[in-house]
Amino acid sequence: MPTLIDTREAFRRLREQGGFTDNQADAIVDIFTDVDEQVATRGDIERLEEKIESETERLEKKIESETERLEEKIASETERLEKKIGSETERLEKKIGSETERLEEKIGSETERLEEKIGSETERLDERINSVESRLTQQMDETETRLTQRIEVSEERLGQQVEQVRSEVTRTVVASVAAVGAVLAVVIPLVIYSMG
Repeated sequence: MPTLIDTREAFRRLREQGGFTDNQADAIVDIFTDVDEQVATRGDIERLEEKIESETERLEKKIESETERLEEKIASETERLEKKIGSETERLEKKIGSETERLEEKIGSETERLEEKIGSETERLDERINSVESRLTQQMDETETRLTQRIEVSEERLGQQVEQVRSEVTRTVVASVAAVGAVLAVVIPLVIYSMG
């Protein structure tokens, strides 16, 4: 750091104009030199401002990059879960359709055979068919309920993951802002002090 005081000139003036001895003048010049070394120059402040600006820019880029990364991760995970839910729903719908078709074929075949073989028991067979249809309806309702519950659980998990990622982004942003605030809290008083 450059010295703001001309120590030779100060020493000479203290001896010649102030009437101080060499030792006294030397001690006084040393004191002013120590004080002079602790004063920040305009160049020091400009370098510090550049460093703060550079650090702030770096932190902003890091936050932006981290936010983009997390958003991409959320989008990717959301897409994966949506595909998985869609695939699982499609598979279950096919299974239900196949099972329903199989049961309907079985019921139709059984009804036909029984009507041909036992005309007198038509009423009893109708009751049996109604019972089977009721069971099938109940099974379909239960299957639909299970599917709905699975979808709701998947949506809840996805919501929790999204909330967790948001929380991570918020903590990163808050920590970065706090770091910039801490740096500014040191620099502003230095600037005010040096200008005052």
